[in-house]
Amino acid sequence: MEYGGGIRTLVGAGSVGVPGSLAAVESAWQRFGAAEWADLFGPAERATREGFPLSGASHYYLGYSGETIFGRSKDGYNALHDSEGRLYGAGARIVVPHLADSLATIARDGAAVF
Repeated sequence: MEYGGGIRTLVGAGSVGVPGSLAAVESAWQRFGAAEWADLFGPAERATREGFPLSGASHYYLGYSGETIFGRSKDGYNALHDSEGRLYGAGARIVVPHLADSLATIARDGAAVF
């Protein structure tokens, strides 16, 4: 994907995480963590299930990259666009229920489910 200023960037599963990173986080938590594993996911799960405001900076960025990145799946696209297909404006409440479900599953069952 053209990123601007002559920079190209990668889009897709290989660009969003390092294989095993969640397992490494869980291992570190097992050795050093004091909070409950499930409690670590609570705020992010709540925000994605109940909604969070789309920041102005995110809205600006999504205007350039949103279709390429989030147009790949119906769930991702629907989380960011209204029924007319327009990108939600800055300040709009964004809800991502499938991400919330994934976070809840990891919180309940650990990194191995990922």
